[in-house]
Amino acid sequence: MSIEISDSQRQLIDKIAKKNNFDKYEVTTQAGSTKGDNFMGVLTTVTLNEAGKTLELIMKAALENEALRKITPIHEIYLREIYFYQNVLDSMRRFEEQYNIERPFAGCPKLYGASKADRSECFVLENLRSLGYTLWDKKSPMNSGHITAVLKQYAKFHAISMAMKYTKPDLFEAVVSKVSKYVFDSPDMQKDVFETIATTQMSGAYKAVEGEPEMTEILNFVKEKLVEEVVTRDSSKDEYRLTLIHGDCWCNNFMFKYDNEANTEAPNNVKIIDWQLSHVSSPAYDFCYFFLANSPKDILDDYKSYMKIYYEALAGHLREFNCDPDDIFSFARFERHVEKFMIHGFFISFIVMKVMLWDPSEVPDMSKLKEEDFMKSFQADNTLNNDTFKERIKNLIVFGKKLYNK
Repeated sequence: MSIEISDSQRQLIDKIAKKNNFDKYEVTTQAGSTKGDNFMGVLTTVTLNEAGKTLELIMKAALENEALRKITPIHEIYLREIYFYQNVLDSMRRFEEQYNIERPFAGCPKLYGASKADRSECFVLENLRSLGYTLWDKKSPMNSGHITAVLKQYAKFHAISMAMKYTKPDLFEAVVSKVSKYVFDSPDMQKDVFETIATTQMSGAYKAVEGEPEMTEILNFVKEKLVEEVVTRDSSKDEYRLTLIHGDCWCNNFMFKYDNEANTEAPNNVKIIDWQLSHVSSPAYDFCYFFLANSPKDILDDYKSYMKIYYEALAGHLREFNCDPDDIFSFARFERHVEKFMIHGFFISFIVMKVMLWDPSEVPDMSKLKEEDFMKSFQADNTLNNDTFKERIKNLIVFGKKLYNK
């Protein structure tokens, strides 16, 4: 079924077509995702056809819902993602070229064009599905092959800006200037306000362990420690301002490709998408969020092995820039950062676990959502996959109990 696009979007597509030597071409459009795959935009596949040649694209357009725009900085996060694709990736590529990196970072789709106009924000990327990339089944935790592949891709990405910050700090600051701070950062956040937010957003996790005091105690510990972190802004200090991070590490933001489509245990390539929450922080932020949100129980229990997998990849890439990992970011320092950012990883995982397990019938329509219903829509206490939700929440809490010796 064809999807209607706006006049401004059609103009953008026409510019892309002209730039790619399409003259007399046909444009076909279709829905680019299923309900629940994306929450801050509308995805549309766009195909250009002309005399035997084809260009497969995906367009991501911002939602126009005024209620959503009141409580979410839609315009800013689209500008951030466009800047990332247009400027950050190009700067990283040129930095790698200076060091003759043999296998440079190629973990993002190609950008073809973008519109920054307020309420018409959109950008157009290569269609990864047409190149054989697929999403992971969001209702299942990832296996070891996929966890490892993502961690290694993150390590390569983190190493570039970490090396840039160490060797050319002025260049680093210029590159990240427009994406330096977390887009939802609230420097004047009051303790009672965030306590209310944290309690509301963790309500599903609390309900999952209702009547189990030991597990409830761990949730209370996570909430109290998180409130302290957010109010004191401790994790924003220079000690943790080391690299540009992805910041949005749930499973739907990774697409995988396989050498053998009949064997999907381990991908041979990973693309990272949705860079709207990228900002400067510790690489441990991405590690903890991704690892906690996407790992099954056996991998959670073996977390130190995956820390080593990530760190060895990071250290190897840093050496390609003639950097000594022990000088920039030793393993001992990485361990301290992981201990710090695990709290953030737990909190986000408690929230996104519902999103991953939602049945399509439960997914809220963000384009029609009222302002007062926005936060309520992410309270995880009514999913149809309730038993699975409880099991995964409990796995996280048991891991937290071991981690914090509670």
